[in-house]
Amino acid sequence: MYLPTPRSRVHCLFVGAGAIADAYAAGLAGSPLSLAGVCDLDGDRAANLAESHDCPAFTDLDAAMAAVDAPLVVNLTSHAAHAPVTRTALQAGRHVYSQKPLALDGETAGELLALARDRNLALGCAPGTPRAPSQRRAGRLLADGRLGPVRLGYAHAHVGRVTDWHDRPDSFLDIGPLYDGGVYPLALLVAWFGPVARVRVADAIEPWPDREPRRPSVPSHVEATLEFASGPVVRLTASFYAPHRSREFYGLELHGDDGSLYLEGTGAMTDSPGALRFGRVGRAYTNVPAQTPTRPYRYVDAVERVAASVDAGRPSRATGKRGAHVVAVCNAIERAAETGGPVSVNASGATSEPVPAPVVSPATRESPSPPTPSANSLRLPPVGFGCSRYRDGEYVDRVDSVATALDAGYRLLDSAELYGNEHRIGDLLARRGAPTATRCSSSANPGARTTAANTCWRRLAAASPNWASTRSTATPCTGRKRGPTAAPWSGWPRNPSSVRKR
Repeated sequence: MYLPTPRSRVHCLFVGAGAIADAYAAGLAGSPLSLAGVCDLDGDRAANLAESHDCPAFTDLDAAMAAVDAPLVVNLTSHAAHAPVTRTALQAGRHVYSQKPLALDGETAGELLALARDRNLALGCAPGTPRAPSQRRAGRLLADGRLGPVRLGYAHAHVGRVTDWHDRPDSFLDIGPLYDGGVYPLALLVAWFGPVARVRVADAIEPWPDREPRRPSVPSHVEATLEFASGPVVRLTASFYAPHRSREFYGLELHGDDGSLYLEGTGAMTDSPGALRFGRVGRAYTNVPAQTPTRPYRYVDAVERVAASVDAGRPSRATGKRGAHVVAVCNAIERAAETGGPVSVNASGATSEPVPAPVVSPATRESPSPPTPSANSLRLPPVGFGCSRYRDGEYVDRVDSVATALDAGYRLLDSAELYGNEHRIGDLLARRGAPTATRCSSSANPGARTTAANTCWRRLAAASPNWASTRSTATPCTGRKRGPTAAPWSGWPRNPSSVRKR
């Protein structure tokens, strides 16, 4: 995962020294960020964290900013304190990265954005997990168009009984599941599809165990139907009552015209082979594991991105805008639950930031020179899939296994005219939901391809390491009873060296 980092060390002031501060601080080793000071109303907590990082501790924010030369404030306070702490830091001329939510009402969030913009300061907001490995891989499926137009989705944020798993649950119980857990699927969906246009309908209820003395002061379970400006309609469920170890924790399922995906955790920081699944229409879900080792997302990664934008002279407020919009969505859900909806949502300047679609452009007969290394160069996937049909002394049908391989993420197919199944691969790639950025190596004679087989090569940016040797011996043939031969694809590379691999 590419992570821009500042060119010089950036000093940070942590405001808030609870459990989440320890998680942020754990990523500072080897980071271009350094902890210059810690501030917390609880002096002992501030001192403990500060001592482990050899920096001063404070109990007053103004005193901390006056004493510490730290251009970036990392706001790790309790939910209700996020907005006032961020405002104080911005007014003091400091860049800010805030834990979620940015604020508890959209108007305040908008004021913070305006303050940062007017003073040309960076304002970032968690969660940064849209850039975690499995979420990025899911974004790649969407960018590749595997699902076709996405029209429907189901998102869950089953935070669970915070009184069971958190030692200081009061802050959570005061704000409810939307502002703590619902922000994870919301941030990811906004990153992919852009802003929510309106909340169509919502409901909020208060299930809670009678035996539990501490109860939420707001509804413990919320459901809403969200309509995104770009088209998708998504049902969101956020709950303190549903256990966080239930079947759905932070799961997200999206359905499009051509296929569906299931992401196991919208807020997941680590990866696993089963974290993402894809299924074309009419086919079962298939795991889509990473093809190369992935690095777990760290809390501090998003802080580094903000610091890098400041270092580059372009203070970023992109995730601040997204955070403000997420707050506006949560506010609209609450109003829709009270009034029945629909309720329009302020976009707050938030925009989608989908994963860029891969660009594949091998050399052609018209332009035989190898391309210079760039985003347009052909990239061969690290793992390939063999398409031979010969198994245990007989030929077998490989259509289902090749289709499963494509759904699982294989993009390099090893084929040959001898295998007698290139036309089948072509048929698979011509179907809805098939990947467009696929490569194929083949020892086949292009002049012997059938019309169906040529579908394969028109759909592929093909690299054929063996073709140069077979081209000189090419002779017409009948395609082994698969119909008349077809002319070679005009976009075929002249020789193996005309395709740049990296």
